[in-house]
Amino acid sequence: DDPMAYEAWKVRELQRVKRDRDLRLVHEQEKAETERRRGLTDEQRAAEDAALGKNKVEDKGKWKFMQKYYHKGAFYMDETEMDAEDVRKREFDGATLDDKFDKQALPKVMQVKKFGFSGQTKYTHLKDQDTTDFDNPWNQKNQLRANYDSKMAGVGDIDSAGRKRKK
Repeated sequence: DDPMAYEAWKVRELQRVKRDRDLRLVHEQEKAETERRRGLTDEQRAAEDAALGKNKVEDKGKWKFMQKYYHKGAFYMDETEMDAEDVRKREFDGATLDDKFDKQALPKVMQVKKFGFSGQTKYTHLKDQDTTDFDNPWNQKNQLRANYDSKMAGVGDIDSAGRKRKK
């Protein structure tokens, strides 16, 4: 009835049709690009990726001794929606507070996380805690060990399993 409402509807409908056509065109272009890349050899695809800068490894900064790790998060990290000074683009692997000073200058006892707090751990690395004793009799290859192994269940030769031994 109202000619103004009809005109507004007509404009909205034309915008919708244009938007749908543009989306369909973008989808068809993406499909064509995918098919074109599928037709390339691995060497051509690798050369194209290198020219476009894909698969480029970012240089990670040097971390301090026992520096705490902060995850930057996975949500809302779409690169197209971020401007240059967006807070989500800041460095998350930089040293903060306790990590700013050199813990290697401290005595060995104080070179732990959360020193002096409840719930602190006394370990820094597992390599400090390696107690492997290679001189242990269990690790030696000698006749006594071979004799013991022959009497243990499940460690013998699989081909001779179930056969009676000759005495």
